[in-house]
Amino acid sequence: MDQMKLYTFWEGAAPSVYLKACVATWYSHFPELELTIIDHSNMGEWLEDLLPVSEVKKLSFAMQSDVVSAAVLSKVGGVFVDIDTIVTGERARSFMLPKDERLHCFGISPESGFHLALLSSSGPNQLARFWVDQIARRLSPLPGKYEWSHVGNAPLSDILKSMDTKDLIKVLDKNKYGVILETSLGVKAHPMELYRRIWFEETKYADLNYRNVAIADLMLLHNSWTPKWVKEITSIPVLLSKDNLFSSVICDSMDVSRFDMSSVPVKFRLDGDSHEF
Repeated sequence: MDQMKLYTFWEGAAPSVYLKACVATWYSHFPELELTIIDHSNMGEWLEDLLPVSEVKKLSFAMQSDVVSAAVLSKVGGVFVDIDTIVTGERARSFMLPKDERLHCFGISPESGFHLALLSSSGPNQLARFWVDQIARRLSPLPGKYEWSHVGNAPLSDILKSMDTKDLIKVLDKNKYGVILETSLGVKAHPMELYRRIWFEETKYADLNYRNVAIADLMLLHNSWTPKWVKEITSIPVLLSKDNLFSSVICDSMDVSRFDMSSVPVKFRLDGDSHEF
């Protein structure tokens, strides 16, 4: 069995408890996990000779994460994942570990869009190198106004339109595998409203048989859309006492007996609350 090695980016205030719970699910199902956390203390090592760190730091943290993922995949490949990702079972391993050097991701198609929350390649990725080149152009200089996709989906979209990249990318159907759970349930609403209702606000989804939908044992959340009251919860017992889908999934997904909490990086550790799962 291949060891699970993941890269992620987090900078700024300590992650919310709900995000730490997401990361804990990784260790629950991948006890051998080797996690590399990239932040401002080591970001320069990854951007060296590729991109100007000073300009990258002017971007939002979410956009910085896009830049770092491009750099990591272009240099070494591997698996880059956002920390608001939940692992619910062993099948996630086969979806996360890449089988070749194409850029693997979830979405609809290269032409119709894909998500950057989970990207992988078995080695240095050629599409990611093109992506880094496009980011460099967009940072020199950084315009006064730009869209949220300025260094992420926008340059990737330009690349995919300008050249034949069918051998450079593999897009797995997000609906078939249910990784964006809320969009796979047939409920109609604005995407952010739908996300909040299904994951955090409506109690009727607490008993949802999500495993029949999220068949990849992976679910990608949207931290920027998560309600403020969830992010302000500071206790695992309080978080898990909520009658909602998120708490149900975390409780169902966790088996803390399978890993030592001390193996989790301090920044993401649940401290003394882990026994409450």
